[in-house]
This record gives sequence, C-alpha cells and structure tokens, in this order.
Amino acid sequence: METLPALYTIPSGKLADSRIYQEIIRKQWTEELTYLIQLVDQALSLANGDTLLEKQISLLNNERAQYNHALTLLEDNQLEALFEFIQSGYKFDTLRGPSKKTTPEEILENFDGKIKHLRNEAKEGYQNFEGNFALTHDEQVEVIQATKDYITVLANITKVFADAYQAYKAENKFIDFNDLEHLTLQILKGDQGVEVSEASVYYRKKFEEVLVDEYQDLNAIQEAIILRLAQPDPSLGNYF
Repeated sequence: METLPALYTIPSGKLADSRIYQEIIRKQWTEELTYLIQLVDQALSLANGDTLLEKQISLLNNERAQYNHALTLLEDNQLEALFEFIQSGYKFDTLRGPSKKTTPEEILENFDGKIKHLRNEAKEGYQNFEGNFALTHDEQVEVIQATKDYITVLANITKVFADAYQAYKAENKFIDFNDLEHLTLQILKGDQGVEVSEASVYYRKKFEEVLVDEYQDLNAIQEAIILRLAQPDPSLGNYF
C-alpha cells in the first residue's frame, strides 16, 4: 500500500516510462488487443478461405490489420504513436452476408451464426478499447500525475484502517473470510525455495479432479489456492 502512490509518478512526462503503465496498463491493453485478434482469427478460420466469402474475408483481414498494428505499436513501446493511431479513428465497413440465392445453406448458417458474431464482438471490443484514448497522451499524463495526491491520502487511510482492523481481530481472536483464504494459501505454499507444502502434495493426490465454476470471478488468492490443489502437469488434465 505504501508503494501505491509511486505508480502515479511520471518524472519524464512519458506515460511509457511510468510504473502504472509498465505494470498495469500495458498488460491490460495487450490482453485486450490480443483477444480481438483471436476473435478475428477464429472468424477467418471458420470462413476457411471460401471464395463465396471473399468480400467478408477481405473485411476481416483489414480489421485484423488494424488491431495488429495497434498491438505492434504497444509491444514496441511507441505509445505516443499508438495514441495518434487510435485517435485518427477507424471506420468499420458494414459486414454484409453472401448472396442467399447462390450460397449454400451451410455457408449461410456458418456466416450468420458464427462468423458474424465473432466479428461483431471484436468490433465492439475495439470501439470500447478506443475509449482509453479519449485524451491525448499529454493529457493522460497530467490526469495520472494529478491523481497521485488523492491516491496517497487513500493509501494512508486504508493502511490506518487495515492496521486497526488486524489489531482488533487479533485481540478478539477473530478471523474473517479473507483471512481464511490467506491462511489456506499459507498452508499450501512451501517454505522458501519450495513451491508447495506437504499439505499441497497430499491434496493433489487426494483430488482426482478439480472443477471450477464461474472461473472469471476468482481473485488471485483463490486461483493460487486452486493451482496448489490441482496437478501441476497440465497433461494430466485434472483441472477444469
């Protein structure tokens, strides 16, 4: 918590040099753009180079090139160029289906039920991604730096509360749900230099399968616990 305000310090005036970009923003943007490219690749794979979908494939390739160029700028840390590229705008063409008169039903169903859906999801995702660039690069830097004072106050308040809360629980011998998670992970983690504890080894042998419902709702602690209950070798396939 004490180091949080440092994330909002940008002495060089370049967002790419800041910790908040290097540790948080860059990863998030990379994941978003990579996912968009994966969606388009799935659509292209379903189209399978079919000549009856030539126009649709061309449109998909153009949009993929847009996403990929943005990702390349991001990976090369050309952040100011990325801002200019995104803010220059991208006009999406209308994705029309193939002729219903001359196209087999199977291809029409594949386009309407899968390809079009994947493309539209990628399109919507990119339009949402553009929202990150509503401000210019320099304006973004100013906002982040101006936020530092507020973050410092919030971090100090949070630490005071957390220390008092921990002291209260210790005095009254209480634990809460978060404590249960952290203590469980502590039991499953090994000592220094060892990845897992004897408890983790025991439960990995005990559980034939580890099934996770609503995986997207897990926090980092819960995921770390599950990883120490499942077999470490993905080829064993007991983690679903």
